[in-house]
Amino acid sequence: MNELEERWRDLGEFIREQRRVGHLSLRKLSEMAGISNPYLSQIERG
Repeated sequence: MNELEERWRDLGEFIREQRRVGHLSLRKLSEMAGISNPYLSQIERG
């Protein structure tokens, strides 16, 4: 895995953790961010 892939994975993990801490569903955060549920899920998975 190269450095860019690692950074995307780390970003996804950070977003997921912050979403959980904030008690936000994937759907709610995706609505707030103006992106689709599947896209946010893909970001969280790295």
